[in-house]
Amino acid sequence: MTSNLQNKIDSAIEFLQRAEKLALKMQPDHGFWLCYSGGKDSDTILELAKMAGVKFTAYYNITTIDPPELVRYIIEQHPEVVRLHPKETFLQIIKKKRML
Repeated sequence: MTSNLQNKIDSAIEFLQRAEKLALKMQPDHGFWLCYSGGKDSDTILELAKMAGVKFTAYYNITTIDPPELVRYIIEQHPEVVRLHPKETFLQIIKKKRML
């Protein structure tokens, strides 16, 4: 790992640790609310939050049109991520909008 990459990692961890005070002030029981999509950027911030040792909960908002491979990846590789289910499926919303 190059020292430039390590500097960026260290900087991100330091930033998360400093910002945690504000997150805990706003949500004492929760800390950070980490939005997770299953993509490479989400994997990166999830790993940085773990490395920083900050208090957080990661959430994945299910859209009901997500590729099954993505959902399986999240369930198998990141079971700690909370999956939020919508009240209506994407198809139900489209049908409702078409009737307006």
